[in-house]
Amino acid sequence: SDTGGGHRASANALRDAFDTLYPNQFECDIVDIYTEYGPFWPYDDYVRCYKIMAEYSFLWEAFYNFGTTPFGLWLNELLLEVRRRHFVLIHSRIV
Repeated sequence: SDTGGGHRASANALRDAFDTLYPNQFECDIVDIYTEYGPFWPYDDYVRCYKIMAEYSFLWEAFYNFGTTPFGLWLNELLLEVRRRHFVLIHSRIV
């Protein structure tokens, strides 16, 4: 399966629009931030986890419901900040 295909299509459309509207003014690298820059599990293993959860919908529901709890929302914010800092350490600039 092509996990992330819809997100990639949107990213490509944005890149193409910038190219059309502002030729040669932007450099755009489209990357899979989880697979290529995930600092630890589960972020560096999203594709495999996505496929498992797509096959077993009760897992999808459990993770979704957990993510809507106050603790799940707090944990997500914490891990987003960890990922952001990790990404900044790898790259000198974020575009």
